[in-house]
Amino acid sequence: MLVIETGVVPPENDAFVSGWVLRIVERHWMSNATSVLADDRLLDHMLLSLFQAAGVAGGLNWSSGREGDRTVIGELVELTRTGRALRKALLDGCVSRVPEWMRCC
Repeated sequence: MLVIETGVVPPENDAFVSGWVLRIVERHWMSNATSVLADDRLLDHMLLSLFQAAGVAGGLNWSSGREGDRTVIGELVELTRTGRALRKALLDGCVSRVPEWMRCC
């Protein structure tokens, strides 16, 4: 990916974020469902945009149905346990997607 090779700041538009998620899903599938996010050089930057982009939910929840297969969301949760991804960032991202009227209680 050109962004990784050049080291430029990745765009934060929905298309780029969705493409990154689909690339992660492909790498996840090709690696036989082993962890691919921990070593992803864009992860820290993309976590900021992940919950704001439209069209990423399908990729985040995709599973091949193989025994022991995990979703990208499952891998993100695992990364919070090791400290690679901040739990607060994931929780804040999830809450940001909940409509304001549902956050009243």
